[in-house]
Amino acid sequence: MDGFYGVYDKIRQDFLGGAKITVNGTPTFFINGHRYNQRFENLIETSDATLLNEQ
Repeated sequence: MDGFYGVYDKIRQDFLGGAKITVNGTPTFFINGHRYNQRFENLIETSDATLLNEQ
C-alpha cells in the first residue's frame, strides 16, 4: 500500500503546487515566469519574440 499512498501524495503535491500558481488546466504555459493566456496558435510567435528581446 505504500506505493499507492506515495503516488497519491505526489499527485496531491503537484495539484496543490499548480493551484498555488493559478494553473487550472493543462496545458498551462509560462514564459519568463508569466502565465501565457493567449491563443495556443500564437505561442511560438510570442516565445520567439520574447527570446529576441532578451538578446
